[in-house]
Amino acid sequence: MKAQELILWLSKLGVSNDMPVYKQKSIILYNLIVRILVFFYIIGEIIVRFVMRFELLADLFLLVIPILVYTVYLNLKGRVETSLFVMANILPIVVMFITIYSKIVGEGNDIIVYTIPRFSLIMFTIIPAVIIGFESRKKAFANMIIGMLCYVFYDQIHLFFGVDYRKMPFNMDLYPIQIIILAAMIISILALIFFMHNTNSEYENIVINQRAELIARNEEIIAQRDEIEVQRDEIIEQKRLIEKKSSDLTSSIQYAQRIQKAILPKEFLLNKYFPQNFIFFKPRDIVSGDFYWIREVDRRLFVMAADCTGHGVPGAFMSMLGASLMNEIIKQAQKYSAGEVLDKLRLYLKEVLQQSGAMGEQQDGIDTALCIFDFDQNELQFAGAYNPLYIIRNDQLLEFKSDRMPIGIHPHDTIQFNNLTIPLFNNDLLYIFSDGFHSQVGGGERNEKYKTYRLKEFLLSVHSETLPKQYELLEKELSNWQGEKQQVDDILLLGMKFLSTS
Repeated sequence: MKAQELILWLSKLGVSNDMPVYKQKSIILYNLIVRILVFFYIIGEIIVRFVMRFELLADLFLLVIPILVYTVYLNLKGRVETSLFVMANILPIVVMFITIYSKIVGEGNDIIVYTIPRFSLIMFTIIPAVIIGFESRKKAFANMIIGMLCYVFYDQIHLFFGVDYRKMPFNMDLYPIQIIILAAMIISILALIFFMHNTNSEYENIVINQRAELIARNEEIIAQRDEIEVQRDEIIEQKRLIEKKSSDLTSSIQYAQRIQKAILPKEFLLNKYFPQNFIFFKPRDIVSGDFYWIREVDRRLFVMAADCTGHGVPGAFMSMLGASLMNEIIKQAQKYSAGEVLDKLRLYLKEVLQQSGAMGEQQDGIDTALCIFDFDQNELQFAGAYNPLYIIRNDQLLEFKSDRMPIGIHPHDTIQFNNLTIPLFNNDLLYIFSDGFHSQVGGGERNEKYKTYRLKEFLLSVHSETLPKQYELLEKELSNWQGEKQQVDDILLLGMKFLSTS
């Protein structure tokens, strides 16, 4: 390490960049003073011990030097206030003890021996007080008390031992050395004043540079703030436009919901033939791709539960299209079997959607379960596209499977749908549904679909309840299974209890 780097390092002991400038200044100043004092006392030790032959005064110098070095060590550890306390309080006490001892043994009747400790008391008292005063006047005053007391009692100690400094002679043989020591003291004080001036100038430049840097940063922050405000205004305007478009879109979808509800059949037809029934209908979005369709023709009741491709708005378009096509089919031929109705529905849907089976063509379609009830014969016809029919009879669940093809384009769409004729018995419970319920993901940590086997088990477990009660239990079962998960699909499940009139 070069000498200049060593001096710089010693000057900045205990200084950190996060300190206020005034505190950095006071610590650097203090470090310089300690260096000067150490140098002064080392020179003084050599002169006093080997030239002037004042042993006790030399001991004073020898004792003060390590204490001053210890203050440098305290600064190195960041304990600046402790270091100042040592200089302001411990050193004056040390000087006092040496002085008392020197008077007891009779050494110290020369004016120079009297003056040097007095000068030391002044330095050790005033210097820390001035440095601490940059930060706290109360601390400065507190640190001055012991030194001032020592200084006040200094003359009293001399008088107590019969030494009157006013009658102290100069030792003419040592006069040149005394002059040199006093001159060194004066030069040290002048050097200290000069350094303080330079330090002030240096830190004034630092403060000016820091102020200029702060002003530049402030201007940059203001510019960034203005830019952020412009961006904020743009974001607010975009948010307003998005909210307006969202509101308009939501209003349109809500209007579409009213149209869809108007197209869905009224429940009085179902209530007429099945006093005990429920329609568990829970769209995932505002409008639904699931729909139910009910019509009465010559004592025959058509009941369909259908699931169109997609959900939300696209599914809703498909559902309205499916209901309209069913209305047209019933008008044309009232005696169609359930299988024939699905064949016609598939044909019409393919024509409307212009489905030819070409590569990349839309594969939209409908999964459905259709029941045609003949109450004169106490029987029903069933045909299904992917969706089955459940009947609970005599505490057993009977499943009537559907065909594994949809209403729409399919590799096997030339095959006719099967038509099943099923006799009805009193208290039969009939269920048709979309795949929404058993496709719902949930089950807590299992995070799996509800699946059809759970639906069968649940329907069997509640079949002795009334249909309205079953509806409530279905709602609870779905809620418990779903938990915090999102609903994944539209849900539709129709339940009917057949009560024979014959």
